[in-house]
Amino acid sequence: MIQSSLSRFHRLLLILALGVVASSPALGSATITIQNNDGPGVGFNDPTPATPVGGNSGTTVGQQRLIAFNFAANIWGTQLNSNVPIVIRAGWVPQSCDATMGTLGSAGTINVHRNFTGAPFSNTWYGTALANSLAGSDLNGATPEIDASFNVNAGTPGCLPNSPWYYGLDGQEGNGNDLVAVLLHEFAHGFGVQTFTNKSTGAFFNGSPMIYDRFLRDNTTGKVWTQMTDGERAGSAVNTGNLVWDGPQVTTFVPNVLATPRLRVNLPAAIAGNYVVGTAQFGGKLSTPGITNKVVAASPANGCSAITPSGVHGKIAFIDRGSCDFVVKVKNAQNAGALAVIIGNVGSSASPDVPPGMGGSDPTINIATVSLALNDANIIRGQLANNINATVSLDRTVFSGADSSNRAKMYAPSTVVGGSSVSHYDESLFPNQLMEPNSSDDLTHSVNVPEDLTLVLLRDLGWSTAPPPPSIQFSSSSFGTSESAGSMEVTVTRTGDTSSPSTVEYATSDTSGLGECNVSTGAASSRCDYVQTIGKLTFAAGQTTKVILVPIVNDVFVDGPTETFTIALSNATNGLLGTSTSTATLSISDNDTSLGTNPIDDPEFFVRQHYIDFLNREPDAAGLNFWKNEITSCGSNAQCIEVKRINVSAAFFLSIEFQQTGYFVERVYKTAFGTAIGNSTLGASHILEVPFVNLNQFLADKQQIGDGVVVGAPGWEALLNSRKDLYVADFVQRSNFTKELPASLTPADFVSILDFNAGNPLSPSERDQLVAELTNGTKTRAQVLRAVAEDSDLESAEFRRAFVLAQYFGYMRRNPNDLPDSDYTGYDFWLTKLNDFNGDFLNAEMVKAFILSGEYRHRFGP
Repeated sequence: MIQSSLSRFHRLLLILALGVVASSPALGSATITIQNNDGPGVGFNDPTPATPVGGNSGTTVGQQRLIAFNFAANIWGTQLNSNVPIVIRAGWVPQSCDATMGTLGSAGTINVHRNFTGAPFSNTWYGTALANSLAGSDLNGATPEIDASFNVNAGTPGCLPNSPWYYGLDGQEGNGNDLVAVLLHEFAHGFGVQTFTNKSTGAFFNGSPMIYDRFLRDNTTGKVWTQMTDGERAGSAVNTGNLVWDGPQVTTFVPNVLATPRLRVNLPAAIAGNYVVGTAQFGGKLSTPGITNKVVAASPANGCSAITPSGVHGKIAFIDRGSCDFVVKVKNAQNAGALAVIIGNVGSSASPDVPPGMGGSDPTINIATVSLALNDANIIRGQLANNINATVSLDRTVFSGADSSNRAKMYAPSTVVGGSSVSHYDESLFPNQLMEPNSSDDLTHSVNVPEDLTLVLLRDLGWSTAPPPPSIQFSSSSFGTSESAGSMEVTVTRTGDTSSPSTVEYATSDTSGLGECNVSTGAASSRCDYVQTIGKLTFAAGQTTKVILVPIVNDVFVDGPTETFTIALSNATNGLLGTSTSTATLSISDNDTSLGTNPIDDPEFFVRQHYIDFLNREPDAAGLNFWKNEITSCGSNAQCIEVKRINVSAAFFLSIEFQQTGYFVERVYKTAFGTAIGNSTLGASHILEVPFVNLNQFLADKQQIGDGVVVGAPGWEALLNSRKDLYVADFVQRSNFTKELPASLTPADFVSILDFNAGNPLSPSERDQLVAELTNGTKTRAQVLRAVAEDSDLESAEFRRAFVLAQYFGYMRRNPNDLPDSDYTGYDFWLTKLNDFNGDFLNAEMVKAFILSGEYRHRFGP
């Protein structure tokens, strides 16, 4: 049985009941049928008109209910194997309910069976659906396998009026109750996630344990339930935090699913370390390696009105709790360009010493948010003036809700909760799991790893299921090279079922922040020692190995014997991250014993650095020789060398390769999201529009397009075109894009928004043509995005802003408002000067100033 309250966390107390249902087949590895048990005019037969929602095409309430049931049944049908059809007898009836709490539904097996042919354990009870699958025959004849009933009154006056059923298939329930998620949970009880053993007395059902009981282990006694006395089982059922699941499948995959939300402060050293955080039920998901940047205080501090963009744009915003809802604060921070948010608890809150859980709903929020308890928040507040650098991430080395042997904890509150105790995972698991007693808004509709542990639990019980995705991991937990090697090869492998394509993202990171390059700390810096490497690997069907090249910078600083940094895999599709090698340590052995002359004055070093800084690749031999010769042809003529170095440097921004990759990425972000706002004190304090894309986004996306593209090489144009197509197709599927430009927009509105964001470069005829093509299907949303981003008027209008931005991204390897700058005054200065000279970078002396600046030169030497 599922209960619900009006708490924003939808604390749906899932209380087990028995039952089964069915009517239209959902075909997969198992045929699961929903049997309509309702009378005329009610439940599945309710004729009340309804508007299609969230992919559910039904036009009556009854149709939408049945479509949602079959959708959930089909998810399970594609995961479970059984040659015996599974019938779920379902109906809609009034259930216990009031304005704040109510029963949503219940489901379970109708019968149990033991000692049947094919039973793995004798004298052990199995639910009918599992018993049939193991026996290979129908043990219960015409009787359905599972019974389910759901509250027909939910969402009506007097019964959870503010939390109605959401019948959409897309998981966008807002304040409603997601019927599909509830169904997936309840059906799993019918498939075997349940015990009939009496939790209060410990007595087995009719003298025999359930198959479920064989995997319940008490860490206090060290026994599983089948080894215990009745009294021991009764004590174990309320042994909070010590009842775990001892099945090998769940234990194996816990590291692929569970993790710990984390705030790690990198700098200053006085407060560096990991902090316990609370999480939000809305917005972007925490990820690995997460968001690393400067932490800045929002203005206003409580974030309840529009936040000044100049402070938080491209940064992690710190906001005080109180005075308005969490979603208001985070949306204001997102509108101001923040990359992530930290909510600091305050003394006036009801529980100041606990990181607040953050409820609310706003599908347009796409940045991640964490919260801190008062004491930790005050530590951060006390150092905000001292350039805090922090990482908001998902720590995949610590598995929330599992014991030290990776066994998932089970729900065992100190007082038995009928139907919920023991038959669910504990509430401490993170991310939230489908089979926890309290359903959460952040659940997906996945029942399998890497999102969820339900299917692998069923595999422990004896179900034959679809095979797990392949495992993707580094070939080693550590890699190393010499500083003089040029680059480091990092090998990624794929094992298991590799018959289908897989992708995985990767990113390097370090804890050096924007520290000086001549200071040796043992930590490598992406500005001084290696080039930050971010991207995505695509494994073709059958492909098992890929190599990431990380460029190494051969500076002349004495850095100590070794400097280290890390590289992490994340966001695998059709793949699981390796449990012990999804992160690797990379080591660079120093080759300097004394400080030498600055190598950036060497033509070959200078040119090679431009390739890796601007084009994100090692130079091809012909290109390296051509540009090096441009400089060396001057002989010893200092003036000639200076001019040639400026021209060579500018040529990398002006090159076809950069224009069609890096500059294209900048225009895609502008077209999708418009401009950001920054603060400048040039002349007088004022606000100016600045490019939306930040350095990390730029590097990842540029590499996605440019990987393998070498202008002039055979087939480069076709390769570039296909890379662009793949890139925009991926871009329009990203959550930040779909939240800003949802699929529900009309073609006319979609094109108009893109055109407006891009600065209205389209002529009326161009706009009308794109609307028509999107309407009739000759162009996709991705192709329209690309068409606007490649409009010649936009290319001309955005060119100078992108040119200045590229100086910071390429030479300084930072955002324009990162330290040593604190705002966009420097960016404003160079854009103004470039405009004053009508785009002539030579007379504006912009490139010259950057390559001669101390900040640039001190990346490599004195």
